[in-house]
Amino acid sequence: MYFGHPRLEGRNTFLVSRVTPYPKHIFGASDSIRYKRNTMFFFFVGGVNQQVRQVLKSGAGKCISCSSSADLVEYDKVLKLFFVPVWKWPAKDPLMYCDNCNLFFPPDFPKTTAHSTDVLRCRFCDRVVEPDFRFCPFCGSSL
Repeated sequence: MYFGHPRLEGRNTFLVSRVTPYPKHIFGASDSIRYKRNTMFFFFVGGVNQQVRQVLKSGAGKCISCSSSADLVEYDKVLKLFFVPVWKWPAKDPLMYCDNCNLFFPPDFPKTTAHSTDVLRCRFCDRVVEPDFRFCPFCGSSL
């Protein structure tokens, strides 16, 4: 017999329990329905890059990394979101740009020490190497 509601007293009724839409082993064994809170996350891929706008003087110097010729350029800074350029703005001062290694560096950057042209040096370990060698005997890099 069900006791609690005046109309149902004395009648042969069955107590129907509330059926939860989720199994009890996931949300616990209590009678209250618990809803899972939806959590969302968002990842961001982006950054600011430099892009050559105009070459001011071609072959204006040497690259500080690979010693090839570098150009004096005006450049833009580019904001990219998910690898798509979104916003460009001009930079303040011109820079030197090496097309070989894609390096930007200031034109007044301290130059490397000048070596005589008759002596061959390794560009990685900066040691004197004989001119007929193809590899540096000290660090093993190609010349």
